[in-house]
Amino acid sequence: MIILDSGADVNCINLRFLKQYIRCKYVPLDETDPLKFNTADGAKMKPVGKVLLDVRVNNLRMPSVFYVIDSLYDECLIGCRFFDEYSVVLDFAKGKASFDGSVEAKLL
Repeated sequence: MIILDSGADVNCINLRFLKQYIRCKYVPLDETDPLKFNTADGAKMKPVGKVLLDVRVNNLRMPSVFYVIDSLYDECLIGCRFFDEYSVVLDFAKGKASFDGSVEAKLL
């Protein structure tokens, strides 16, 4: 399941989920790279790599970079940079999200 996370800045994907279901290679990050992400509870997560993936909603294809994180609790998080790039609007009253002003999907 993909989580549209308005509290996240970037997209993240769980390493195990990537290997098991997406089955594509990622570009490893240098172990000396200081990049770390803060979680909502203040913990820090270090990505092990990044990968370019297509997010598809109906017939709309949206390529985006995802940081690969071994310890990510969820399978996949979509962050605010993606929202900006693809003009994502979350409408909680109607229970839907729109992408690029043309495609809608139901929120669960």
